[in-house]
Amino acid sequence: MSDLEIFNLSISLARALQGEREAIGDLKLLLNRHPEMFENIKDLRDVISEVVSEPEIIRKNPKAKSEHDYMSYKQISDTKMGDVGIRNDNGTNVIYHANKKRLRNIEQVRKNTEDKENTVDGRGVHSPYTQAQSLDGRLVDNNISSTDESIISKNKEILTENLNKTKNIHDASDVLTNIFTQTKDINFTLDIAKFSKYKLNPTHLMQSKLKQNIEHKAKTQALFKIILEQQRQKDRSNGRN
Repeated sequence: MSDLEIFNLSISLARALQGEREAIGDLKLLLNRHPEMFENIKDLRDVISEVVSEPEIIRKNPKAKSEHDYMSYKQISDTKMGDVGIRNDNGTNVIYHANKKRLRNIEQVRKNTEDKENTVDGRGVHSPYTQAQSLDGRLVDNNISSTDESIISKNKEILTENLNKTKNIHDASDVLTNIFTQTKDINFTLDIAKFSKYKLNPTHLMQSKLKQNIEHKAKTQALFKIILEQQRQKDRSNGRN
C-alpha cells in the first residue's frame, strides 16, 4: 500500500526538472528506505516539503537515471540537513529519495558545488550545479514564471491542435492532464477534448472524479486514460474509427 503525497516545488527546481511546479512521492516507500532517520511519516513529509519548496542547493544527480534528475539540499535545523532526489519521469516529477544527515555534510555539498562551477567557463553558466536562491532571483528579475510559460493562455485552437497531434492514449492523457492541472478549469479542458479528434464526452461521475483529483497529477492522468479508453471502446462498438 502506498501513501502518495503532492509537494510544491520552488521555481528553480521546477525549471531544472523542466516539469510542473509539483512532485509526487510515495511516503511509505521513502520512509521504508531510511526508517532510522525519521520519527514518522509526518516528519518525512515536513522535511521533503521544506527542502523542495526552498532548497539552498540544487545539483544534478551524479548517478542520474534520466536527463532531468536532481538532488536538492537544505539545512533544516542546527544539527541536520535534508536532501531530496527528484526526477522528471515522462512529464511527472517523482520524488525517489529523501534523507536527513548531519549538518556537516552540507558543507561538503557546498564545496563540491563551488568546485564544479569553477571548472565551467570560470562562471558555471553551463554547470549542472545551481545555487537555488540566485536562480530564483534571476527568474523574478526577468519576470519569468511557470505560469508565463504554461498553457494558461487558454488558446483553444492551439491546444486542440496539440491534442489532435497525439497518436496514442498515453500522449493524449498527458496533454489533457497538463491543460487541466494548469488551468484548473474542467469545462475548458472538456471543451477541447470534446471538439478534438477524440470527441470525449465523459460521464458526470468521471467529471466529478477529475475535479476531486485536480491537485494530483498522476491520478488525473490515470483518469484521462480511462476516459480515453472508454471512448475508444464506445467508438469501436459504434463502428467509428
